[in-house]
Amino acid sequence: MRATSLPELGIVLLLALPAFSQTTTKFRITGVVVNESSGAPVPHCQITPSRAGSDRVVVAQRQSPDAVAGTETDDQGHFTIMLPSAGKWRLVASAPGYTTQAFDEHEGYFSAIVLTEHAPAYDLTFRLPPEASLSGTVLDEAGEAVRNAQVRLFTVPPVTPDGKPGAMGTRSFATTDDRGYYEFANLPPGSYRVAVTARPWYATLAQPRRVNASAADSGNSLDPSLDVTYAETWFPGVDDPMQAETLTLHAGDAAQAEFHLVPVPAIHIRVITPPNETTPQGRASPYYPTVERVGPGSGMGVIPAPITNTQGQIDVGGLAPGLYRIRLQSGNQESRVALVQVTESGARTVDFNETSDEATITIRFDGAEDDENGLQVSFIDASSGQPVAQLNSRFGGGPGRGRQRLEQTRERIVQVPPGRYEVVLRRRPDLYLAGMSAKSAEVTGRIIKVHGGSATLTVHVARGRASVNGLVSSEGEPVVGAMVLLVPAGLDDPSSVTEVARDQTNTDGGFDLPEIIPGQYILLAINHGWQINWKDPSTLNRYLIHGVPLDLRPGIEVKQNVEAQAP
Repeated sequence: MRATSLPELGIVLLLALPAFSQTTTKFRITGVVVNESSGAPVPHCQITPSRAGSDRVVVAQRQSPDAVAGTETDDQGHFTIMLPSAGKWRLVASAPGYTTQAFDEHEGYFSAIVLTEHAPAYDLTFRLPPEASLSGTVLDEAGEAVRNAQVRLFTVPPVTPDGKPGAMGTRSFATTDDRGYYEFANLPPGSYRVAVTARPWYATLAQPRRVNASAADSGNSLDPSLDVTYAETWFPGVDDPMQAETLTLHAGDAAQAEFHLVPVPAIHIRVITPPNETTPQGRASPYYPTVERVGPGSGMGVIPAPITNTQGQIDVGGLAPGLYRIRLQSGNQESRVALVQVTESGARTVDFNETSDEATITIRFDGAEDDENGLQVSFIDASSGQPVAQLNSRFGGGPGRGRQRLEQTRERIVQVPPGRYEVVLRRRPDLYLAGMSAKSAEVTGRIIKVHGGSATLTVHVARGRASVNGLVSSEGEPVVGAMVLLVPAGLDDPSSVTEVARDQTNTDGGFDLPEIIPGQYILLAINHGWQINWKDPSTLNRYLIHGVPLDLRPGIEVKQNVEAQAP
């Protein structure tokens, strides 16, 4: 590369300056950031732009890898951002004391700013909600602080028009300090539930124990007054997550949730393992147990370490009432899984040499030309909406974990308590559940009802989801921030698709609904629809009669414009 002298460099820069200025100033977004509650300007607010793809569900704290340099608002909340090209742009605003959000965000959906050659600039008002918070203290039976308690915050999804409950999602977790205090800050408006898991500091399992104690020693050495634990407690003091109070937080709210924990007798599970197999080297290959709680936030609770006695049995102590998954793993054998419902009635014995009381489901696949690599099968409790078991392409058995291999016969095995479950396929957007059939179980649409014993479930898998995109307008003008709904025509039919697809329009009125299961739908758009209770069937029906019917076939892409309805 030839070196350039200073005079020559100055000439080059002067000649290049006009072209550079044109490209950097042609596309821009200007606007003002204001407090959503008071309308006051938000000074020194960080504005970060990034390119927005077709998926407009945003995690505000996660920054896109193709983000460009942002800017900061001035003392009056004004900003100007120069952008390198046309396209769809996401704006995220962040300021102390405010919830980090994308532009016009509602329930995780936002409006992208669309810049084109004909419309290279856009001016907007960014309404940023003050952050909400939730805090409290965790105290024991004596009114003393409980240190190192795990406090989990869950988001509560709204009930959908078909009446199905949604699974609570873990928003965040915290650990209490030496005052028993915890806090969740920077919370967006929404509905939440909070739970605490802890163990008394004086409990037996908190003391040193011999790992290889004999059966007699392990039973007689326990002081009943110390063999206690705290039940998983949901605010305002219940042990059932479905009975927990839902805390609705608005912008700027500072809510409190106090806990008073009362110890309960710890419950023990004695596990009788199968005989150990011998390795090729002549060594015994023992089973190693893992224990996890099944339910909201599975895997995050405090699970005590099992203690094995000299007879080869496993004693799992310190358990509170609840549903647990016990998995036995061995170095040269497949894992074995059992689901155990622990109650206050006392000790339980799980004998892996006997037939389980749980329902053992053998899953077979039909369709998709033997290609279900990466596919995940989830069993969702039809009553609570909570996942009970899920199997990945090669392993199965529980949420995010498992060791049951997929055999050449394309069969997988899962154990669940008797009950009704919705079967959901995930992680393969090109595949979808076309239907199910079963032996020794009842199937209605996507719901399977199983009893104790063995059952066979055949999952009919198909390939080729559909997509819908278009523009939303009102009197010929694009509608920004409208809620777009794609509602299954058979919403009340359990054999039909029952999931409502949603999106929010961009500044050009555009929307995009990808990965739709083929079927009959009604497309509609509601201006300011986030302000209405569209999840109420009677409310939704008023808009459905003015919607656009669509017949979505496998692999089809439909472009359909729609007129916005008034809220």
